[in-house]
Amino acid sequence: MTLKRLSILLILLTTGYGQHSLSLLPFEGTEVSSALRQAGYNKLETALIESGRFQVIEKEKRDQVLQEQKDQWSGCFEDSCIVELGKLLGANYLITGNIIGLENFFKSTSR
Repeated sequence: MTLKRLSILLILLTTGYGQHSLSLLPFEGTEVSSALRQAGYNKLETALIESGRFQVIEKEKRDQVLQEQKDQWSGCFEDSCIVELGKLLGANYLITGNIIGLENFFKSTSR
């Protein structure tokens, strides 16, 4: 993810009142290693924490909730399902990302 795109994401998320809570969901990847997916995840997480504008829900808490509700959330891609997951986590926002490996470069998206 370029710094410019990350900055735009941060600006969009910080519009509003006060500090917001968010949780990062694991990044997906195509033609990239798990280490590269984790590096992208960590970079975004660090930028969000350092911005001071967000309460980032710890990975361990997120993973615990997901594990407890594993059967219920497998295949959860509908908006209503995602909203319920956010409520369980206590998050105003859920962010996920994807990193795609292309010949000589990588493309990263977050939503």
